[in-house]
Amino acid sequence: MGLPICCLRGEYDYDKIILNAGRRPENSRRCRSGSQADGWPVVIVIVDDGGHCSTCNGLDHTQFGSINVAIEKARAAIAFRRPTKIWKENIAEGRLRYLNLPAHCH
Repeated sequence: MGLPICCLRGEYDYDKIILNAGRRPENSRRCRSGSQADGWPVVIVIVDDGGHCSTCNGLDHTQFGSINVAIEKARAAIAFRRPTKIWKENIAEGRLRYLNLPAHCH
């Protein structure tokens, strides 16, 4: 599921992709409805470009331990500019060097 984003031209003449505050509730609702339709009790986290949590919602019956894992996975995705699924796939394919990354990456 793609998230709508906007691109701003910064004062230093570079593009910065952000999810503005007005779109966060909309995206959180979309993630919630998709997760509920699939029966997944998940934690939905949206972080800013610095990895700071701006939205955190846990669905009913979500385990307590998933909260910090979801926040750290979101931070890792921002820090490395890629979904954390990449590390999981690399480890599954035998590229064990990825195990040296912090635990929340995989």
